[in-house]
Amino acid sequence: FPVTIGRPRSISTPLLHALLRFHIEPINGCCFPVTIWSHKLGICIPYRNRKEHLEQLVPRLSKHLTEQGIEHKFYVGHQVDDKLFNRGAMKNIAAQYAFNDGCDYIAWHDVDMVPLETYCDYSYPEENLIHIATKLSKYNYGLGYDQYFGGVVLFTKEQVEKTNGYSNGYRDWE
Repeated sequence: FPVTIGRPRSISTPLLHALLRFHIEPINGCCFPVTIWSHKLGICIPYRNRKEHLEQLVPRLSKHLTEQGIEHKFYVGHQVDDKLFNRGAMKNIAAQYAFNDGCDYIAWHDVDMVPLETYCDYSYPEENLIHIATKLSKYNYGLGYDQYFGGVVLFTKEQVEKTNGYSNGYRDWE
């Protein structure tokens, strides 16, 4: 079955057999067992004045993550004042809400980036943070420049704490 899925937690063999026997759900005309996931992803989106992008991203990304079997919730850091946009602060605020809500990892996610392929894997980053946005359509499915780091990045709660999040000192970046 060609669907990229996240990493399920370890469960005992008798429990696994019980799940396989009793918990089957049809998805896209096929049936497969429901897996118990041990991680919750918070999608943290810095946002201001991009309603059309947000309305496209949320349902498409939610469908993508659901197909991967990833428990998730969206957190939008929405700057509503007329001051210069503070992207870092909006990311950090969204992340704080996600962690307080029980997420153990986050995706700092630009509002205008949508996964086009099933291989965009949003699974829990076991050891290192994961930079997902590495094949961008606007750059012929490559990176715009070698030092590019952004778009969509997965961090565990511990990695965010170690790096102290994004800087709140930069403004005027949309």
